[in-house]
Amino acid sequence: MGGIASFLSGCTTSLVQAQLSSNPQLHSPNCEYHTESASVGIYHFRFSEANKKDLVKVYGHKVHKLVAEPLKKMIRAARSQGIDLKIASAFRSINHQEGIIKRKKEDGTSLKQIYFFSAPSGFSEHHTGLAIDFYPVNSKFEYSATYRWLTQNADKYGFVQTFTESNANKTGVSVESWHWKYIGHPQARELLMNMGCYT
Repeated sequence: MGGIASFLSGCTTSLVQAQLSSNPQLHSPNCEYHTESASVGIYHFRFSEANKKDLVKVYGHKVHKLVAEPLKKMIRAARSQGIDLKIASAFRSINHQEGIIKRKKEDGTSLKQIYFFSAPSGFSEHHTGLAIDFYPVNSKFEYSATYRWLTQNADKYGFVQTFTESNANKTGVSVESWHWKYIGHPQARELLMNMGCYT
């Protein structure tokens, strides 16, 4: 895959470098990738599962407490401008993710297809409780007013899109216009430090 060697050898991006210089307590990214997905040219990186005591509910979905207020503010702002921003998925446990992968394998889905669309258990940003999928979770989202609003406003609330075209070119993972993560707090950036492996 083009570019994979270079970004793995120098996986600390300017964003993460800036955080490390201003926050010396933060750790460097661990760019150890999932070997089975890498065997089919798709690269996923490890993320830790949020502690249960750090999870709260926002509109019926579990999220990390760090993202709760910014997420609610962003949803309220969107709705005040006529955008019905709805959460489709948020925190996902390692066990839950393992079940997703297991079912796909049992259905006979190829490894290439599985890991193109789904992270292996232990390798999903959803484990942190800081990643949010917005409704609808499909290719139509990219052409929606909701996505346009997010691209223009999400950064004001500390959110960025993970799976962009640039990310796909580096990792082989599918573009996901609906998947956004919260990096608006130093602790959130530490929990998502391995984003430096693919941003």
